[in-house]
Amino acid sequence: MNENIYNWDGKKIAIARSKQDRIAVLNYKDNLIITEHSIWPHPNILKKLHKSNHEKDFENSAIKQELGFYCDLQSLTSEDAITWSVFGILSYFTKAEQIRFVNSLLSKIGIGAEIKDCLISLWTKIAHPDTAGLGGPELDFLIIGDKVVLFGESKWKSEISQNQGKDKNKDQLQLRVEFLQKYGKKIFPNMNSL
Repeated sequence: MNENIYNWDGKKIAIARSKQDRIAVLNYKDNLIITEHSIWPHPNILKKLHKSNHEKDFENSAIKQELGFYCDLQSLTSEDAITWSVFGILSYFTKAEQIRFVNSLLSKIGIGAEIKDCLISLWTKIAHPDTAGLGGPELDFLIIGDKVVLFGESKWKSEISQNQGKDKNKDQLQLRVEFLQKYGKKIFPNMNSL
């Protein structure tokens, strides 16, 4: 059964419910903030446009009408959709607006530094802190400023993942902290503290 709800800008959108009563939009774009003049799709979004393991949870075939498959960006509880809608959309803002946003964020989280320039990236893979090789954590968002580096992990109705690391004895935040402790000063030498 299809139902309708409204997205972030008041547009009526179609949804479907899974067997577990989870809600997903029929068109993944309805679950993302996309500016009117955006070149679309953004390369960061292309990283997330793949068939989900949860496709089997939906009996409604309309869930696959947009892409030919169901992707996790369609879920109303998608952490990646939220990450895009907060940090990804900034790629379409001017540099001055990005800097203003990051400085506001730094102030809100209690970091006293004020940046004058920054780069923002989504879903960046970093080296594994246990091995320095491939297969390290994926940062939901990465902000590199002229004075500050932020590694971001987005959570929405989920816990911090456990059983991480080479020996499965760490959580996902520990891996990010260890990466910065081991390699941060070498990779980001202009940062005041890590």
